[in-house]
Formats: sequence, structure tokens, C-alpha cells
Amino acid sequence: MSFYEDNVADGSHCGSCCQYIGADVGYPRFCRACGGGKTEHQQPMKQKKQAKIEKVKAWLAQNKIKHTAHNNDAHFILHPQTGPLIDCWPTTGKWQQRGGPVRTDALGLTELLIPE
Repeated sequence: MSFYEDNVADGSHCGSCCQYIGADVGYPRFCRACGGGKTEHQQPMKQKKQAKIEKVKAWLAQNKIKHTAHNNDAHFILHPQTGPLIDCWPTTGKWQQRGGPVRTDALGLTELLIPE
């Protein structure tokens, strides 16, 4: 192999434009201008996370639950009418009442916010 083929294969140079990226990492990668080294599985994962966030946002709006969004919508702070604040992470499905344990049961969160 040529000098650039070897360097593209070890990841020290971009697999598209052959610009130097940094020390070799043992696998091919891309510079930020050519895609930032994103692999094929990362894009669908990002879409799945965004879908989860949109689903939670729609549920909050439908049930008129006051909330604030933080960290690019990865963390919501829910403001129930009674009781402590609730932290909610839609991409992981985790939530907790402030001062309580972290939980993953969505049904528990629903029952807590929307009593029958």
C-alpha cells in the first residue's frame, strides 16, 4: 500500500480527503469537514433519541404538564402541581422525584403526574 493508504487505514489521515487528523487509532476515520468520523450506526441512534424526545414533549404538551428543558432536550424538569420537582431523561427513560431514587417505570411517572 502507499503512504496515504496506510495512514488512512490506521486513522491518522482522513479516509476522504487524506488530510492529517492526528495520531493513528487503528481504524479508518474522517475529518470533521468530511463527516467527523461518524459511523453508519450513529445516525439512526441519533434519530431514535430524537424520536423519544419528541414523544415525551408531545405527551407533556397533551397533558399540559409544566416543564423546562435542559441540555438540548435531553433533560426535562417537570413542575407538578403538588409535590417535589421531577427530573426526566427521555432518551434513557429514567426519572426521579427530587431526593428520591432513580426509576425507569413510565407507568409510575404517568400515575404520579396524572392521578385518576
